[in-house]
Amino acid sequence: MVGDLAVHWQELSQSNEELSEDFASQDSDRPIPPFFFHYFRPNGVGLKPYFDGYPYGDEIYQRIMEIYDVTLCNDPSQAYFTVNSPDILTKDALTVLGEHYVQSLRNMLSDMKISNVISQEKVDIHIIQGRCPSEAHKIDTAYYIYELKNDYFNSFKLDSEFMSLYRCDCIYYMTCSYDLVYYVLWPLISEQSAVDKPYDAGFNLWKSGADTVFIDNKTLNIYVEAFVE
Repeated sequence: MVGDLAVHWQELSQSNEELSEDFASQDSDRPIPPFFFHYFRPNGVGLKPYFDGYPYGDEIYQRIMEIYDVTLCNDPSQAYFTVNSPDILTKDALTVLGEHYVQSLRNMLSDMKISNVISQEKVDIHIIQGRCPSEAHKIDTAYYIYELKNDYFNSFKLDSEFMSLYRCDCIYYMTCSYDLVYYVLWPLISEQSAVDKPYDAGFNLWKSGADTVFIDNKTLNIYVEAFVE
């Protein structure tokens, strides 16, 4: 174990003047710059030493590298990491991903002993070509499910240096999605949870360029720029 994550990462960043200054400007509540991972765009080169020596470091590093891999063609000046040129999937393949997503949510809710948020009957999955309307995520069911996914992750007691990445929002600012934060940090929790890889399905949809919204408890819309019938 190499010690306090923020201190160690600041030491590793001394050769990068801009990043080093960014570390020096942080306060004690958020010691790691929230845009830390932006310094290693587009391909994450140089990031590996930051994870060496810590429990679960390799697993978390590999998950972060998945984000770099699918956003590789981003202009580094872009504010956030966005999926570039995802594989165009068939409607059936997207539906299967949606079914996995529904089941993963059911598993989380069951572990929290919460019922009726998602219908136990078959959920209708609609594949819609185009961008998801911004107001869709404000639908009561969609917002409630988003909050429950947060609650599930936060229900576990974690004693790990990598929780600094959560508290400082470093991973969040990569994609502006806590779902991806929870996917990246899940190795810290996996041994505590009765649910197997609950955030993988959402991550796989994101990698496919898809956006998901429950418009009610038995209807899931999956928005994607293009798909094959």
